[in-house]
Amino acid sequence: YSCALTFDELDGPLPLQVAIQVHGDEITVDYSGCAPQHPRGGINCTLTYTLAHSAYSLKCALLPDVPSNSGCYKPIHVIAPEGSVVNCKSPASVTNRTRTGWYLAPLIFGALSQVVPNQVMASGGLMTGYKVYGIAQDESTFNAWLFNAGGLGGNAHGDGASSTIFPSSASNVPTELFEVAVPVLVHEKELVANSGGAGKHRGGLGQRVTISRLPSYAGSLFVMLWPHRQVVPPEGLVGGEPGKRTRIIWNGKELSREEITSSTGVIHLDDAREIVTIETAGGGGFGAPSERARELRERDARDELVIGASN
Repeated sequence: YSCALTFDELDGPLPLQVAIQVHGDEITVDYSGCAPQHPRGGINCTLTYTLAHSAYSLKCALLPDVPSNSGCYKPIHVIAPEGSVVNCKSPASVTNRTRTGWYLAPLIFGALSQVVPNQVMASGGLMTGYKVYGIAQDESTFNAWLFNAGGLGGNAHGDGASSTIFPSSASNVPTELFEVAVPVLVHEKELVANSGGAGKHRGGLGQRVTISRLPSYAGSLFVMLWPHRQVVPPEGLVGGEPGKRTRIIWNGKELSREEITSSTGVIHLDDAREIVTIETAGGGGFGAPSERARELRERDARDELVIGASN
């Protein structure tokens, strides 16, 4: 069983491809056909990192109730061509390997959906966070992250969870602590209606987070952004529709991928009137939208998860 998808990167979408074969009690995950290693951006994966994400994804789908042990992973074999983005050769940069590794789970789930659809979920919106840093007037430096999660994909058993990071294990801080750590104001943090993909089971919603410079702060202030799912939205499964893509809005203008990457994702916040908004991607839907139960459609409308839409 095979699956192919693309993910957005510095120089445009890059392809990923997997074929999964079962031979007796052994399973082989073959990444032949993936993009070659990338010369910049640190998005390359080592073979051990690819093996870890592959084994983790298979464990989640096939043996979710079995405590992790070596027997769960011994039957798994990975083929990844040397020199590819999933098995790079030194001295390729790997600092931002999550930008590739986090897409291996939806790739594997897409292949497994052809044989065990009840055990996988559609693609999720991943994470696009604020990294705020700067130099105060006393020349001291500071920096802090605020992680903004997208929605999980729907699955055979229900809707995807909203504002949840998978497969990352990152945890967040309350917005109040973020405001204490760096001189910014968080204006809003709310779910984005209509961001989850339509389906029998809808994708989880992404979230909207808007920040600005603290008016009383007089030093330099920068915001670094490197969004996931800004170009390629989270894919649906088994007839489900994709979720809405990530959006970055600066002073009312949506920034394109090219505008963000041309400045390495850094925005200068020189004035308290400047605002930056992240809208993270919603998860993909699972199953045909026409099969969604009426009571779920009514709940979506009542809770304003879906506004002015038929799903």
